Amino acid sequence: MLNIKLSAGTRRTIVVNEEQTVADVLTQENVNTTGATISLDGAVLTADEQNSTFEELGAVEGSVLAAVVKADSAR
Repeated sequence: MLNIKLSAGTRRTIVVNEEQTVADVLTQENVNTTGATISLDGAVLTADEQNSTFEELGAVEGSVLAAVVKADSAR
């Protein structure tokens, strides 16, 4: 089990199993990923990587999982 910092509108710490996929955790946490850039520790994840486990992606205790949507007003 890992404590991961989830940043998706708000920031909070969640506990994940290393064998869970990023996509499963985002769904479980009700994070809307439509139009979002998903990253783990600053590295942008491809759609294929989002279906990889945290272990496969090298996540460690305290890693940061972020879902960022660029607003229309952002330039």
